[in-house]
Amino acid sequence: MDVKQAVRTAKLFVREIFAEENPVDVLLEEVEFLEDRDQWNVTIGFSRKLDDDDGRGLRMRFPEPRIMKVLAISDSSMKLLSVRNRETMN
Repeated sequence: MDVKQAVRTAKLFVREIFAEENPVDVLLEEVEFLEDRDQWNVTIGFSRKLDDDDGRGLRMRFPEPRIMKVLAISDSSMKLLSVRNRETMN
């Protein structure tokens, strides 16, 4: 698989895995290929939409802060190997 296919596959996995949490603005953040592991590590950022009652019975939608997930995908089988939070430097 090439880098474009790895990114498309990672975005699809995010949309499927987090479907109940309504991921929005699903975007590529980082990508790397680990040749010794035959593995793509693709970092995808997204927001979740939450409903909030405004006190008048109306529902408003507010996105949460961006979430970053690193998806490890096998290059040869295109299977998802793991999903983890991206560690950030504070």
